[in-house]
Amino acid sequence: MALFLAASLFISLIVSASSIAAAPSPSAVVNGGIASTAQEMQRARYFTFVMLIRMVQEKIPHNTTFLMPNDRMLSTASIPENQVLEFLSRHSIPALLMFDDLIRLPNGTIVPTSHSSQTITITNMENQKLYFNNVELTSPDVCHVGNLFRGKASNVH
Repeated sequence: MALFLAASLFISLIVSASSIAAAPSPSAVVNGGIASTAQEMQRARYFTFVMLIRMVQEKIPHNTTFLMPNDRMLSTASIPENQVLEFLSRHSIPALLMFDDLIRLPNGTIVPTSHSSQTITITNMENQKLYFNNVELTSPDVCHVGNLFRGKASNVH
């Protein structure tokens, strides 16, 4: 199972959506807009991902693009509390990227994740579809208001 999780870059967490309704902490505001990014993620119904971000928000570097699995995918496995930051780093790119930036990358482009030993291969289909390690980008530019964080959503088929 660990091989599947590493290969797809998506693991999950069982959580109640009601546990995410707490207001962002003051440190989130200080952390360059992570609070506004989390609010955008919540409006787009990525509640579980928001909860994970709030668990380690002080440790998330600025200028990050998150690759967010949906709550359905995040309900199929568990993430130990001490591995949340590692999970988020494997689901993020250390650069601010909008869909218009990503769609210009050539097919087969390899980009680093925020995790020091992992990369993502981008498959760029000419019909305006992008895949990250064979996982389709389903909702580009979920987070775009802040100037330090971005969010993209993917589903595993």
